[in-house]
Amino acid sequence: MSAIPWLPIDIVPSDLLHPADVSSSASPASLDLHAPVSIFEQTIAPVHQQTGWNQVQSQFGLNGHGQTVAIIDSGIAFDHMALGRGYGVGYRVVGGWDFAEGDNRPYDDAPAGYHGTHVAGIVGANDGVRFGVAPKVDFVALRVFNDTGRSELAWTESALRWVYENRNSFSNPITTVNLSLGASWNSNTVPGWAQFEDELAQLQQAGIVVVASAGNSFQQYKAPGLAYPAASPYVIPVGSIDSNGSLSDFSQRDARMIAAPGRSIESTVPDYFFGKDGNPNDWAISSGTSMAAPYVAGASVLIREAMELAGFQDIRPQSIYETLRNTANHVFDTITNQSYRVLDLDRAIESILPKDTVGDTLPTGESMQMQSSWTKEGWINTLNDQDVYRINASESGKVTLRFESDHLEDQTISVIRNGLETRANFIDGPFQFQVTAGETVGLKIADGHSIGKYKLNGSFESASEGRVAEEGRLPSFASIHGDQLTIRGTQEVNKIQLDLSQGIRADVDGVSYQWNGSDIRRIVIDGAQNNDTIRIIGSNLADRVDMRPGELELLNERLSLRVNQVETIQFVGGGGPDRAYLYDASTDDRLSIYPNRAELTGVGYAFSVEQVNRIFVHAVLGGDDQAFVYDSVGDDSLSVRPQFTSLAGEQYFNYLSGFERVFAYANNGGIDQAKLYDSAGNDLFSTSGDVTSIVGNGFSTFARGFEVVEAYSNAGGTDRALIHVPSEGRLLSGGDYVGMESGHRSSIARNFEQIENFLSGNTV
Repeated sequence: MSAIPWLPIDIVPSDLLHPADVSSSASPASLDLHAPVSIFEQTIAPVHQQTGWNQVQSQFGLNGHGQTVAIIDSGIAFDHMALGRGYGVGYRVVGGWDFAEGDNRPYDDAPAGYHGTHVAGIVGANDGVRFGVAPKVDFVALRVFNDTGRSELAWTESALRWVYENRNSFSNPITTVNLSLGASWNSNTVPGWAQFEDELAQLQQAGIVVVASAGNSFQQYKAPGLAYPAASPYVIPVGSIDSNGSLSDFSQRDARMIAAPGRSIESTVPDYFFGKDGNPNDWAISSGTSMAAPYVAGASVLIREAMELAGFQDIRPQSIYETLRNTANHVFDTITNQSYRVLDLDRAIESILPKDTVGDTLPTGESMQMQSSWTKEGWINTLNDQDVYRINASESGKVTLRFESDHLEDQTISVIRNGLETRANFIDGPFQFQVTAGETVGLKIADGHSIGKYKLNGSFESASEGRVAEEGRLPSFASIHGDQLTIRGTQEVNKIQLDLSQGIRADVDGVSYQWNGSDIRRIVIDGAQNNDTIRIIGSNLADRVDMRPGELELLNERLSLRVNQVETIQFVGGGGPDRAYLYDASTDDRLSIYPNRAELTGVGYAFSVEQVNRIFVHAVLGGDDQAFVYDSVGDDSLSVRPQFTSLAGEQYFNYLSGFERVFAYANNGGIDQAKLYDSAGNDLFSTSGDVTSIVGNGFSTFARGFEVVEAYSNAGGTDRALIHVPSEGRLLSGGDYVGMESGHRSSIARNFEQIENFLSGNTV
C-alpha cells in the first residue's frame, strides 16, 4: 500500500461534501481534500460556555503553559497573530517538519490549505480577545498534505515516529497529538490495512495522548462505528455535537468516544484564505469531527496541567481518558438507541484539584498554634480563593514568615489586625511583625492569576525569651515534688498559659518559665476562683482533654494535667490526634461548634478548644441548652437523632448530645447532606429546601443550607411531614417517600404517616 490519499474530515454544510463510497474491507480510495468553509458570523464564546471552559478559566486560569501539542495536518500558518506570529525558538510554533515536501517549513500553504491552521486555533489560539482551549500551549506543525491537499499513508506514519523521537526536543515536552484526519471506515476495531498501530502504541507507552476525529460519514453508514485511526485502541476518538447538545448528524459514533462541539466552530485560517491583505488575523467557521477533536486535545492538555498541579506522578493517557469519561455528560441518540459521553471540562478539572479546606475570612479561617517554629502547607484552589489563618498570640514577641510556592505567580500575603490589612513584603527576605499577648492576627494568602500549592514557614521569638527556671530557682507560683509540677494562682485575677508543645513552659501574668519535660509526669494547676483564665497548648501526642465547669483533665502517654478552680479554660491542639470532651453546667448553656474548634459557655464558666479533630459535647446536667453547629468549606454530613447530633467532614468529627435546641448551618461551601431521624413519640418534620426542621418531645433541630436532606420516620409515633415547595421547585414522590427539589437542593421524607404538600404556599 504505497500511496493512499487522506482527507481532513470536514463538512460545511454537511450536504456539500460526500466521502467516497469505500468498502469497509478494502483500502481507502482517493478523496477530495478541499472542503467549503464559511466566513465567521459568531465567536467561539458560546462553544466555551457549552463545554464549561469559561468556568475553568474564571475559576482556575489553566492555559496549557509548559506543554506542546503536535498538529499532524496540512501545516500551520504560523505567522497568524493568534498563533504566535512566527516559527522556531521563542515562538509558539516551536518546530516541525513538512513530510509532503521534505523540508523544515511546515506552513499551511495555498491553494488547499487552512485545515491545520483551523485545528491549531481550536487547540490554543490567543489574540487577546478570542481563545482556544489551551491558549498558552506551544505547537509542533507536522505537514502531511501537499499544496493540493493530497497525502500518503507513509507521511503520517513518519510524522507519528517524528513525534516520538522529538518528544523531549523542545523547551516544553510534546504531551498531545491531534489527528483531525482519517480514511473511510466504520467499526470499533481497526481495519486490516491499518498501518499506524505500532507508532500509536509507542506514543501511548511514552505517556503522549493521541486524539483522533471520529469521522463524518454517519449518514452513509447509519450505524455505530469509527473511521481510522479513530478506531485504534491507542487513541481517544472524538465525535461532534451541535450547539443544542445533540450529536451532529454527520458524526460517526461509538461507545468509546468523547463528543465535543464540532459544528460551526470559529478558528484561525491563513491570511490568503479570504484574499491576502498582509494582516494575518483571519478567522472562519468550519464544521466536522475535525473541529471536535482539537477541542478534546486542548482539554487533555488542561487536564494534564491540573494533574501536575495536584501532584500526580507518571501521568498516563489512560488516566486522562478515564477522567474525561468519568466526568462526562451523556447524550442519547435515538437512531442507534445508545448513550454517548460528552465533554464536561469544568467537572473534569474539579474532579482532579483538591477541595478548599481553609476559610476565607478571619472567623472561618484556620487557627494556627504559635510555636517557636511551624510549617503550614496549603492550596489556592481557585483564582478567587483566599486562605486565612488565625494566630492567637498567647504572649508578646516577633513573628517571622517565609513563603514558598512553585505554582503561584502573583501571590499576595497580608497581615490582618484590627480590621486592617497590611501587605507582607517578601522581596528583601523573610517578613517580620510584632504581636502582643492576647491579640488575634490573621494571615491572608491569595493569588488572582494562578492556583496551586504553597508552603508558609513561621517562627516566633518571645519577648521574654531566655527566662528559664533553674534548679533551686523556681518561680514563686511553682513547686516540684517528685515527678509532679504544681502551679498555684494568687488571690488576684490570674492569666495562665501552659505550653506542652516543646517541653513545659508556663506563663503566669506575663512571667514565663520553662522546664525540661523529661522528669515531670504530672502537672496540677490551682486557680483561686477569681475569674482566672488559662490557655493550654497541647503536645504533639494524642491528647485527651475533659472539661467541666471550673476544671480540666488532660492525659497523654507522657503526662497528666489537672486544672482546678479556673473559670475560663482554652485548649489548643498541638498537632496530634486529639480528642476533647466538654460537659455543661446545670444552668442554661450555649454551644458554638465549628470544624476543629468549639466554644461552650454558661453561668460561671467558658470553654474553648481549637485545632482538635474530634470534639464531643454533652449537655446532661439540666437547663435549657442550645447548640449552634457550623460546617466546613468541604462536603459535610449531618446526622440528627433525638439523643444526639453529629456533623462530620473530611478532617473533623463533632458530636453533641442532650441539647434541647440545635441549629445547624451549611453556608461555607461543599455539597452538604443531612439525615434526620424521629423519636418514639409524635414528631413534626418540615422542609422548604433551604430550611429544614424536626421537632419532638424535648428536642428540636433546625438545619439551613444543606443541599441534600433525608428524614426518616422509623422509631414509632404518628409522625407528620410538611413539604413546602417554592414556585421554582417541583414535588417528588415514590413508594415510601415524598419530597421536593428546588435548584441544587432536595429534601425527602420517608415513611411518615401524615404528609401535607404546599406549592407556593397553597395546599396540593
